[in-house]
Amino acid sequence: MSDIKIEKIELKDLNVYENNPGVNDKAIKYVAGSIKKFGFLVPIVIDKDNVIVCGHTRYLASQELNLKTVPCIRAENLTDTQIKAFRIADNKIHEKSSWNNDLLKEELTQLQGFGFDLEELDFLDFELD
Repeated sequence: MSDIKIEKIELKDLNVYENNPGVNDKAIKYVAGSIKKFGFLVPIVIDKDNVIVCGHTRYLASQELNLKTVPCIRAENLTDTQIKAFRIADNKIHEKSSWNNDLLKEELTQLQGFGFDLEELDFLDFELD
């Protein structure tokens, strides 16, 4: 396993993967809001040619926020086949997740108590019930 290095890359130098099967339009505003509120905490993964492997939504949110540079990790140690598989796996794995509703409600209630607007996380008041 190689050391992970985070590079600051100019947004204009990144290339969208043309065959990206993910449809991210509904998530862009939430990712942009997250970046604005918390900072850019999850880098975009790119290949040796600056083509996005994972992070298309972060890329689109960065455009919306008019960011000039973004943090990136190069997947230098992966073959082209591994990159293609990782690109799909990274998105597919999210479908396997679910919520523990009792713990989620507790966390959201605490955030609400601190005055946090749950709509920023795409949760509405009625979802707490």
